[in-house]
Amino acid sequence: MRFKKFAAVVAATGALTFVAACSDDTSSDATSSDSSSQTDAGSSALPEGFPTDVPVVGSEYKPYDAPASNAVGMEVVGATATSFDEAVQKLKDAGYTEESAPSGDPSMRTATYTNAKHIVGVVGVEVGGEYRVTYNVAPAS
Repeated sequence: MRFKKFAAVVAATGALTFVAACSDDTSSDATSSDSSSQTDAGSSALPEGFPTDVPVVGSEYKPYDAPASNAVGMEVVGATATSFDEAVQKLKDAGYTEESAPSGDPSMRTATYTNAKHIVGVVGVEVGGEYRVTYNVAPAS
């Protein structure tokens, strides 16, 4: 049950955040637009607290506020149409167990995988030809 709840929280928050970021709402103040442009740049280092033993796609990352308690999140900078499928395959290849299979239509897909140490939620969202892949990792115990 914990896995399904984790997956639902991750999926809903990931999709809502991406849709909000892609909207054309120009009512935001200068401070929020300045901070978003500064956080669009990624780093080749995983965000602080993200487990280095979780296999990930991409080569640049930025922190992402994980919606589940005790979880750490990360967004892949420069995600493409194939990034979600690649993320899922890397987790399978590393021996992670599929708790919730990739689901959803191509515009929003979610999946949850586990091993002895981690619960990993992956969300892939496509809006207007732009792609976002986020990871949310929580301790398995």
